Amino acid sequence: MYISVVISNLSLEGFRSFGNRQLIDLAPLTFVYGPNSAGKSSIIKSLLLLQQSVQFSTNPFPLWRGPQVDLGSVWDSVHGHQPNSAMKVGLTIDQPSLPRRTEIENQAIFTT
Repeated sequence: MYISVVISNLSLEGFRSFGNRQLIDLAPLTFVYGPNSAGKSSIIKSLLLLQQSVQFSTNPFPLWRGPQVDLGSVWDSVHGHQPNSAMKVGLTIDQPSLPRRTEIENQAIFTT
């Protein structure tokens, strides 16, 4: 069963080329452009990571290697490859039937 939702923004922190938290607004049609190493592929890969983690994973952890994207090891995706750095990927979804806001820290929860 698929539920149609609209993602209104994406939040990335410590993920690949994104060090400090960046909030990226998404519209029904969004163009992603910029110079090399600016984070264009990181935006796409973060969305694919979330999709495959929800769709294909049977455990509560992100699926780093899957059919949508292969991110290698977790440390390959941590900004600056710093072992003590936090990595956060978040979404804001416009769906009236979902809880208004849920924050989960230091754990990963995915449901299908």
